[in-house]
Amino acid sequence: MDTHRHAQMLSRLAGGLTDDSRFTARFLRRGDQVLLRVESLESTLKDDVSIRRQSDGQDWFVWSWGHPMVPVTEVDQAVDRIMYVLTPLATTTPAAP
Repeated sequence: MDTHRHAQMLSRLAGGLTDDSRFTARFLRRGDQVLLRVESLESTLKDDVSIRRQSDGQDWFVWSWGHPMVPVTEVDQAVDRIMYVLTPLATTTPAAP
């Protein structure tokens, strides 16, 4: 595992996420693994994103529950998916009759 390279890739992801003022991102270390903790400022939603090599030989961003998200070359797609998952649903109250 190339920890330095993974940190660089996660840094690019963090930059895309923190361009939106609704999210924060910070680095965590778990053993020899670098993670990016992304938190929504609009809710208590958060997730730790990591990078893992997949069977196709490519490095992918991976959700905390182990599901691959997108290849690390697709930073914009990863940003969109993370924002979608961590953005709370809008609740509306029906208008009174």
